[in-house]
Amino acid sequence: MNNLLVTDFKDSRCGGLVDGIAISKSLNGARLYADYAKKSDGPFYCDRCKSEAILRVCSEKATHYAHKALKTSLVSSRDQELHNKIRDELCAYLNNDLEERVWRVEVPLYTEDETGKKVTVQPDIVGRIKPDPTSKKRPKGMPVAIEIQRSTYSIKYLFDRLNHYRKLGIHVLYIIPITKKLPQKERFRPRLFEKFLHQAYFGRVYYYDINDQPGTLCPMHYSAAIGYVPYSEFYSEGGEHQEHGDYNFIYRTFKNANWGQTVNLFRDMINKEAPAYVGGNEKRKVPDRLLMLDNQLIWWEKDEFKKASSSASAPELLDDYEFWED
Repeated sequence: MNNLLVTDFKDSRCGGLVDGIAISKSLNGARLYADYAKKSDGPFYCDRCKSEAILRVCSEKATHYAHKALKTSLVSSRDQELHNKIRDELCAYLNNDLEERVWRVEVPLYTEDETGKKVTVQPDIVGRIKPDPTSKKRPKGMPVAIEIQRSTYSIKYLFDRLNHYRKLGIHVLYIIPITKKLPQKERFRPRLFEKFLHQAYFGRVYYYDINDQPGTLCPMHYSAAIGYVPYSEFYSEGGEHQEHGDYNFIYRTFKNANWGQTVNLFRDMINKEAPAYVGGNEKRKVPDRLLMLDNQLIWWEKDEFKKASSSASAPELLDDYEFWED
């Protein structure tokens, strides 16, 4: 498998194109090898996950198919200056908006891992919310950490990070800075770390549009994305009449962007102690964790994936927002 196919496999979480074969919609569902296909034979799609594929004709590398994907517009992991600007902007906002000006950046915190080894955790922003005797959630106040997640860290890194904050007794809010928002209901492919945070935060991920007012967060839920394969008739090479299509399916790796109402960085947030979740796959577990969550009710249909599956004829492609692809 060449490096380009390895990259596509890792990005899409689907190996349906690694053999160099895709389905041509314009040729009545014919299976075409990339070496013999032309761009005019498109549009193409992957026979495994049913998502759209593109033909990449390279002069120095092998011609191949790749999954076509729209992703969130993350702030570049290489743009340290912009990251620091966002961090300092949010910290200044918190110190101006809250009565206790106790928010600081890049403060090292010390704990231990499961083996007893010393571990240093340095959140982007750390502070403390003042006590609120009238609140059952905050009668004594509490420490809070904010992580500005612009890098595609591994799941193990994020898993361990949540564990460290829990041991320290710190509630954590992960924020993903973006340069622009996806349109509502736009189909896109979340990255693996985004799926992990989606699971960890009970079906929502907090994005921070750098063009919005400071302190404004945009929570997004990843809703089911449904595709349709149109009906077609054709004859096989052996002369047999074939029928294909006319069914809906649920994309395995794609979701629909489902934005909730924007929320204030802390006026609309509550703290939550969340138990570990494992489900049916040990690789997909989320640890015990202390979180900051927004206080709005869910804005998506609770049984959306079950309802979507009733209109799809390929139930084996069904996945739940509680899981991400291995």
